[in-house]
Amino acid sequence: MGGIVLLVDGIIALTLVEFAVLIWLYRRRQSGISPNEIGLNIASGLALMIALRIALTGGQHWAMLACLATAGLLHGLDIIRRWRR
Repeated sequence: MGGIVLLVDGIIALTLVEFAVLIWLYRRRQSGISPNEIGLNIASGLALMIALRIALTGGQHWAMLACLATAGLLHGLDIIRRWRR
């Protein structure tokens, strides 16, 4: 189980690095994907990965449910925002 947790940790870290690089590129070049365009999507995915990590490590159920609820809320907000365009 420890190897899977390390894999999830690595994916979380790479996702954060990816988002930081996208923000840096957008600010430096003033082109590309706006952080506002993908921020909710990235945050939703991170919340899901954190929920998975909590489940794999035997963490508190309420914490896992909070992460899942957060992921659902962020995903819903992202869909609403995209739909309005």
